[in-house]
Amino acid sequence: MEREKQIENVKRKCQRHMTRKAEKCQSLNLWQISP
Repeated sequence: MEREKQIENVKRKCQRHMTRKAEKCQSLNLWQISP
């Protein structure tokens, strides 16, 4: 479940950006988390 928590953190962190930037932020960070 640790990975789930990381994904939530990424989404929350990226939400502060404007939409387009948030999407890029999420994809970059989620890519790093992916096993």
